[in-house]
Amino acid sequence: MELKEPQLQWHWRRQTLLLAEHLLKIKAEAAAKGEKVHFYILPHHRADGDAIGSAMALQRALCQEGFAAQAVFAEPLSGLYDYLDCRDYAVCATAEEAECWRERIIREKAYVCLVDNSAPSTRLGAREILFNACLPARRIIIDHHISQFTASAAYDIAPDIVACCVQVSELLLALEAAENCHLIDKNTAECLMTGIVTDSGQLSYEAMSAQVYLIMAILKNRGADQELINRLHYHLCSRRQLQIEALAFTQTKYFFANRCLVAKLSAAQIQAVQATDQDIDGISSKLREVEGVEIAVLLRQTPKGNVIGSIRTSLTADAQKIALQLGGGGHKRASGFTIYNSTPEAAEPLFLQACREQLERTDESGEQ
Repeated sequence: MELKEPQLQWHWRRQTLLLAEHLLKIKAEAAAKGEKVHFYILPHHRADGDAIGSAMALQRALCQEGFAAQAVFAEPLSGLYDYLDCRDYAVCATAEEAECWRERIIREKAYVCLVDNSAPSTRLGAREILFNACLPARRIIIDHHISQFTASAAYDIAPDIVACCVQVSELLLALEAAENCHLIDKNTAECLMTGIVTDSGQLSYEAMSAQVYLIMAILKNRGADQELINRLHYHLCSRRQLQIEALAFTQTKYFFANRCLVAKLSAAQIQAVQATDQDIDGISSKLREVEGVEIAVLLRQTPKGNVIGSIRTSLTADAQKIALQLGGGGHKRASGFTIYNSTPEAAEPLFLQACREQLERTDESGEQ
């Protein structure tokens, strides 16, 4: 029996091509002057797999393109990402360190690139002054969240893309096509695959387009070990993770006729089991899988006394709209927010009010 399938066509996004042209223009102008161009890549603080993968893949590709590129994180990376061989990154965690980096950016007239982040005032921490020190014409942004910035040749803002690593993959493939070169090796491919797999909820979100699967096929062909990435991020469970999940699951409450599920963790509880961000990250997604739940949130308190809310929704509610009412953002099925100087108990009614408004609008409009 012959199987006939319509041929999948690759589509270049306009923003991808514009950014590729922008980088090639920078490269050509620098070569004509005999100058070295410096890039500093800033992912969001508390970097997840997508932020790490995007930053490290871009750093390696820009270095291959002849630039001096350096990814600068807000904190050391978790050992979970050791398989990516990310030893050549930098950390800027304090105001004193940020001042040194700021002076370097001014001296070098460097470019600063935000990846998986277009909110420098809230998601960079001490590194915000690095972005501010950079000349506006030398700022680049690659992000897949709703942004205060408008898309342009230097700003690839694409809220409909499932992961920033998809955007970076497209950019590197566009540069490869333009220059007939090879920028995505096994290590870079695994960085990019990590971001796609982890930011898509193990490929479960509706933003997983046909083009994303084509990109994954390319990364797989370049050596990315998707099986290893799945196992490390979704199947292995530390003792700390088991303990903190048990605490969260035994402190759940249902609201709005069981359509909404809220779990809370205090800073003391998290500290008691020495749970890390990696141990906590998957809890909200598991809460969403409870039968009948349309909106799930984990409210966890940080050591500084702030509350981080991680929202996950089913097909009948929009996590992003809820998060926006609380000063946060993200995506339709996965978003987050921060309430400063608060507790999970105090944050709960604020979340529930935003949740109520979203459910009421959804019921009235039938929106999905």
